[in-house]
Amino acid sequence: MPGCRRRNAHRGRLPVAERATHLLHLAECLSAAREELADLVTLEVGKRTSECLAEIDKSVQLIRYYAELAPGLLAAQPIATQASRSGVAFEPLGTVLAVMPWNYPIWQVLRFAIPALMAGNACLVKPAPSVPQSTQCLLDIVQAARLPVLDVVWIEHDQVEDAIRLSDAVAFTGSTQTGRVIASLVTKHLKKTVLELGGSNPFIVLADADVGTAAQEAAHSRFRDAKAVTPPNA
Repeated sequence: MPGCRRRNAHRGRLPVAERATHLLHLAECLSAAREELADLVTLEVGKRTSECLAEIDKSVQLIRYYAELAPGLLAAQPIATQASRSGVAFEPLGTVLAVMPWNYPIWQVLRFAIPALMAGNACLVKPAPSVPQSTQCLLDIVQAARLPVLDVVWIEHDQVEDAIRLSDAVAFTGSTQTGRVIASLVTKHLKKTVLELGGSNPFIVLADADVGTAAQEAAHSRFRDAKAVTPPNA
C-alpha cells in the first residue's frame, strides 16, 4: 500500500516499444506455465481443466494483441491548428487499483492490467479471497517476467477505501451491490473509474428457436462456473 505513490514517479518511463517487449516476455512465461496454472484454477474455481487452459491461452493472445496494437494507438498525433505546434499525446494516470472477481482469476486480472501497463501505468490487484493459489501463481509468473509494475495486495474489505485513496484510478468487476459501494468511494476521492457490474440477465427464447438447444445453452451458461459441491449426506 505505501508503495503506490512512489511508483508514480516512474510512470511511463519506458518507451511504448519497450513496454511491449516486456509484456511479450510475460506472454511466453504464462504460456510455459499454462498447465500448472490451469490445475490451480480448476482446483479453486471448479471449472474443467480444458476451460482453464482456454482461459490462459486467451490471456496470452490478449497480451500479444495489445503488444502489437498499442504502440500505434498510443503514438502522439499532430493536429493542425493556428498554434505553431499542437497535437494529442497520451499520458499514463499512475497507479490503477483493480478489485477483481473469482470466476476468471487469470483472464479478469490480465484483461484489466495489460492495456493499463501498455499505457504506462502501474497496476495493483485486489483478488477475490477464494482464489489465493491461482493469484499467487500468476504473481510468481509476473515476477519471473520481471514486471514489478504489476503487483497483488492482500487486504480486507475495510481496507479498500485506503487503497482507493492511494491510487490514481480504479477498476472493478463484480456485483451491482458491491459496485455501488465502490462507486461511492471513488466519487468521494475523485478517482477515475471503470465498473463492470454483473447480474442475472433475461434469457429470451423466441418462437422460431430450437427449444432443446436453447435449454442446453441456458443451463450451460448459468452453471458453467459453478463449483461441484458434494451434499453433506452423500
